[in-house]
Amino acid sequence: MKGELAVLERTFDCTGSGSKPARAAELARASGMIIVAKGPDTVIAAPDGRMQLARRASSWLSTAGTGDVLAGAIASRLACGAEPFAAACQGVWLHGEAAHLCPPAFTAGELAGAIRSAYAACL
Repeated sequence: MKGELAVLERTFDCTGSGSKPARAAELARASGMIIVAKGPDTVIAAPDGRMQLARRASSWLSTAGTGDVLAGAIASRLACGAEPFAAACQGVWLHGEAAHLCPPAFTAGELAGAIRSAYAACL
């Protein structure tokens, strides 16, 4: 296994097997953290068993730096007082919505610039 999810699974002695939702749930329980397993099938899992599956987003979200934009979106929701699982869900939604607002072949900087419009769209 490779990738960030696999590294965390090894760190917390998880099996690293099964579906992505099952793997995220196991890691959330083992670590006590909210897990956002990013990808075309982004999964958000909480230690208490809550889980959210995000709608499919742009493949351009695999561009370098877009994960940092996601982390910033989640952190901004936490800073506004959202509960951690809700903040993760909101951040993932904002991230995906911003990607839908960007033209094809966007950069992480362009994605970050679209977060404001994505946020305005949900108000």
